Amino acid sequence: MDAIARAADMDVEADAPDSRDAARPIAAARHFALPQALRGLAALWVVLFHLHSGGHASELFARAPRAVVWIFAHGESGVAVFFALSGFVIAHSLRGATPSLGLLSRFVLRRAIRLDPPYWAAILTVLCLGFIEYRIGHAPAPDITGPQLAAHLFYAQSLLGFQNINIVFWTLCYEVQFYIFFVISLLVAHRFAAKGRAGVRLLHFGIAAIWAAGYFSSPFEGLFVDLWFAFYLGVLAYRAPRSPIDAAQMALLFVPVALSQSPFGWVAFITAVILAVSLATGFVKDGLRSPPLLFLGTISYSLYLFHNPVTGAGFFVADILKLPDLAAIVTVLAVNVAVAWAAYRLVEAPAHALSKRIALP
Repeated sequence: MDAIARAADMDVEADAPDSRDAARPIAAARHFALPQALRGLAALWVVLFHLHSGGHASELFARAPRAVVWIFAHGESGVAVFFALSGFVIAHSLRGATPSLGLLSRFVLRRAIRLDPPYWAAILTVLCLGFIEYRIGHAPAPDITGPQLAAHLFYAQSLLGFQNINIVFWTLCYEVQFYIFFVISLLVAHRFAAKGRAGVRLLHFGIAAIWAAGYFSSPFEGLFVDLWFAFYLGVLAYRAPRSPIDAAQMALLFVPVALSQSPFGWVAFITAVILAVSLATGFVKDGLRSPPLLFLGTISYSLYLFHNPVTGAGFFVADILKLPDLAAIVTVLAVNVAVAWAAYRLVEAPAHALSKRIALP
C-alpha cells in the first residue's frame, strides 16, 4: 500500500440478507471463506515485500530465482487486494440498509471501534521500539511531534502533510476516506432518488476511470481519489452478478487499468474479477477454505499493522545471532505471525466484538 496497507476492516461475517437480495443463498453463509483467505495471503505478500525492500537477507535474494525475487519485490500490490476486498465487504455489509444520518454515524462509530484500538496499539509499539533502538544506540532519538501523533490518531497524517510514523499507516488514511465517501454517496443517492443514484454511479465511475489510468496524481497529497478505483472495483464485484450496469462498469474499468500498465491496477482488477465470479458461482463461501489460510486471514489486520517494526527488530536480533539468511527469514516470519496472533487475541478480537454491538439501522 503500505504502498502498503491493509484493508483495514475486512470483516466477512454475513448478517441475514435483505429479502430482495438475489444472492440470498450465498449471503446466508456465516463466513465468506474466499475473501478471508485472500486477505491473509495479501497480508503475507505485504510482509514479504517489506522484508525484501528493507534490504534484509540481500545475499540470499541475490542468488534466488527471478520468479521468487519478483514475488517479494511486488508485494506492495497486496494493498490492491486489500482495497478491492474492502469495497466488496463494505458493499455486502451495507446491502439493504436504508441510507440515513443514523446509518452514517453508526457506521463510522462501528468502524472506529473495530479499527482504532489495534491501530493505536501499533502506534504505541512503533514508539516503544523506536525508544529502545535509541537507548541501545542503534538509531537516533525518535523525531515525532505532538501534532504529528495527533494526526495519526485520526487517520489524517497524510492529508495534513505529516510523515507516517510507520510506512504502512498511510493506507489506513485511504481506507477511512473510502468508507466515509462511499456512505455519504449512498445518502445523496437516496435523497435524490433515481437521479441521485444515477449521479452517484457516474461520480464513482468517473473518479475511478480518470485516476485508474495513472495519468493524473491526486490533487491533494493523501486524498483518496487516485486509488479509489481499487476500492470501487470491489464494490462492483459484489454488485455485478445481480446488476448488468455494474457489470458493465467493471468491464469498462479494464481499459484505464490496462492503460496504466501498473501491477497495482492489474492486481486490483483481477481480485475484483475473482470475487465477482466466485460470488456468482457460490465459490465465495468455501473457496480456499483451509485452516492455515483462514487463520492467516483472521490475524491479517494485526499482521499488517505490526509487521514492519517487528521485521526490523527481528532481523536486528538475527544479525546479532548471526543466523543464516534463510533461517532469519523463517524465524522473522514466525515471530510476525506470533505477534499478530497475540495482538488479535488481546486487542483486535475484543474491539471487533464490541463493534458488533452497534447495529446498523
